[in-house]
Amino acid sequence: RELGLSSGINAEYGGVAFGNLCKGVSKTDINRAFATARVGAAAILGRSCPSFDLDTVAFSGECRALVKQATCYGIRAATRYDVDTVTYELLEGDVRNIEKLGNLACDQAERCFEQVRTAMQTCLDNNEDFVEDTIDAAERAYRENF
Repeated sequence: RELGLSSGINAEYGGVAFGNLCKGVSKTDINRAFATARVGAAAILGRSCPSFDLDTVAFSGECRALVKQATCYGIRAATRYDVDTVTYELLEGDVRNIEKLGNLACDQAERCFEQVRTAMQTCLDNNEDFVEDTIDAAERAYRENF
């Protein structure tokens, strides 16, 4: 059954509410976030797993809707929580969004995880030092950029 998440339609599926967290988020902002993620993935996994393709692993297949909705939530949250003090009232106003994202994650996380696990297993199979190389690259990226 199609949930209609990408079309902006709220759907009821098995008694659990799903919603479109991308409503009001520009495609430019989503594409910018995806581009930043691609740069990060290339910096961290580029040497340790040259075959890794973030578009295939995260932006398509079983992860597509969950990653897009989570990205939109993050974009909206970055603006919402850009305040000096986060109050309970501010948090309360976001509960429905968190609920929608949580429901979607409960529905799709297992299938998405399998897609990611398969990609990571390929990396492990092709590089016996994959974990160490990836940790080194992540630490280097952090030191150089933050």
